[in-house]
Amino acid sequence: MVFPKHDDKPPFQTWAQIERQIERDQLDREQSKELWESLFLSVEETSQLLAFIEKQSNYPALHSMCLLAAHTGCRRSEVCRAKMADFDFEASTFVVQERKRSRQKRTTRMVPLTDVARQGLLDWVGRKESSPNMFPDTNAFELQNVDGEIEAISPSKAGLHLKRVLRGSNWESIRGWHTLRHSFISNCACRGVDQRFIDAWVGHQTDEQRERYRHLFPDTQQAAINSVFPCDSANA
Repeated sequence: MVFPKHDDKPPFQTWAQIERQIERDQLDREQSKELWESLFLSVEETSQLLAFIEKQSNYPALHSMCLLAAHTGCRRSEVCRAKMADFDFEASTFVVQERKRSRQKRTTRMVPLTDVARQGLLDWVGRKESSPNMFPDTNAFELQNVDGEIEAISPSKAGLHLKRVLRGSNWESIRGWHTLRHSFISNCACRGVDQRFIDAWVGHQTDEQRERYRHLFPDTQQAAINSVFPCDSANA
């Protein structure tokens, strides 16, 4: 049997690229949704977004959760299931409890913490509810387990908290938590981080995953190709 071809997802693009494409093609809100799914933020934009979340969110843990995702490339579900025991702040590492790598056994990967993430998480630990979970669902006491411990926040609730704080703001076009993951990977690739490091940090295993996520910023690509064909060569 010959199956019909399907379209590739749009390549990951910067905020400015997406806005230009929407204006050029006169896309409405519904038509532009898929483009915003491919958004990745620069390091500066990521910092601005995190500052906005810290200031505007009513959920105390949201900023720390987003900080961890933005500085490690972890998935939303991996952030939600993080335990206090997974962090070694002396060594600046975080052991990610995986679910996607294998169906036969529990797997983990170790991710280094940036200085910014380490300090932000230490600040959070100093004021969070007592719980073995790094991000307990403090707004849902009915989720206490039989030992009276507050359960970790669920991925669905984490998604709702992020959507709520972004709604009506300049950041509303961000489609969800995966934008933080895309941005982490793209920024690492942009700065020439060894692909083996990126694979280890985010759990990539296939070339298809690498090619889907690894897109450099346009300015970086432009500089690279201009280094091959400089302006002076045209007049030689």
